[in-house]
Order: sequence, then structure tokens, then C-alpha cells
Amino acid sequence: MEGGSTPVQEIRAELREMMCTPVSDLLELGQCRLRASVATHGSAISACQQEGQWERAVLLLADLRQSGLEADAVCYSAAISACEEVGQWLQALLLLREMISARVRADIVSYSATMSACGKGVQWRQVFVLLDELRESKLRADVFSYSAAVTALEKEGLWQHALSLIGESKRLKLEADALCYCGGVIACQRGRQWQPALSLLAEFQRVKLEQNEVSYGSVISACEQCQE
Repeated sequence: MEGGSTPVQEIRAELREMMCTPVSDLLELGQCRLRASVATHGSAISACQQEGQWERAVLLLADLRQSGLEADAVCYSAAISACEEVGQWLQALLLLREMISARVRADIVSYSATMSACGKGVQWRQVFVLLDELRESKLRADVFSYSAAVTALEKEGLWQHALSLIGESKRLKLEADALCYCGGVIACQRGRQWQPALSLLAEFQRVKLEQNEVSYGSVISACEQCQE
């Protein structure tokens, strides 16, 4: 194919052209030179996720469905993750529900991303609903799922729930990450519980996770508040 372009190069060029197209024009994708396919739409949605363009990602997913093709878990997860990165929790939740309704097998990535989005939106009750769904499904919650849940609780100072989830993750042999422990410490600080905060900080050190200024500051703040 000397002097010409390969099919892959043509697709990439068309994807780049799509990414430069105004969002409103995406509704006219049926007239675009990029022919509808799950793979090409999936690539475009993932590109939107990386660029933080959640609206464009949602529109591309809608176009895929309208073209008569079935979106797969990769497409849905990428669109949900795009919404999660900018805190669009309701849109992420709607996409997950649509995914399940369309009988597309929701994976741990789509659940964790939706939980994280709900956490950013301080929708901790919804996070618990999703966590319960994970427990009842064949999917196994991972450390990112628990970190998202603890982070949501952190914002409301629900330290007892946060400690319970950290304990549950340990019973499942999951290695809680720094984000999970830090969220628990902050939840204790906001609940004025300095002793549990100190215990979590000690656990930080035991599992050799790197503490940060936020975790230390939260413990100090919890101690000061209890002395007031």
C-alpha cells in the first residue's frame, strides 16, 4: 500500500476529525465519514474520557445505540469513567442502569467508576446501594470499590461506616490503599473521634503505606476538637 494509507490510519484520522468536531455536530454522526462500529465508537469514547469530555462520550454512546449496534462493556465503562472524572454522578448512574437494562454484563470497572462518581457527589447512600449489588452479584468488589465508598463517607463524617468498610475489605483479603485509610482518618476527624483516627494512622504505618500531610493533619485536628 505504498503511497496510500492503511485502514487503521484512516480510522485514526477520522477519529481525530471527530474529536475536533463541535459537540452539537456529533448529533449528525450518521453523516460522518466514520462508519458506525462498536470498535471505532469505543475508541472515540475512550479518547473522550482521556480528554475529560464527558458530554461527547455520552453522545457517542447514544449514537452507537441509535445506529442499531449493541454497545459493549468497554464502551459503557469508558463513558461512565468519563462522567466519574468530572463528578457527573447522576449521568454515571444512569449509564450503569442503562447498561444493566440492555443486558450488558456490568464489570467491576463500571461499578467502581459509578461508585466513585457518587462519592464525589456526596451520594453515600447510593454508594451503599451499589456496594450491596456488588456483594449480591458474582463480581468481587476490589480495593477501588471500597476506596470510593470510604471517600463518600469521609465527606459526611460517617466514621463508623467508614471503619466498618475498611474492616470488611481486610476480611476479604484486600489490601486497602492509602486513599482508603486516609478517607477513614478524615471521617474520624469530622466525627471528632481521635482514638479511631490514631488507630488508623498506626495501621497506615503497619502496612507500610505512605502517610501524607492530610492524614496527619486530620488526626491532630480530631485530637484538638475533642479537647474543646
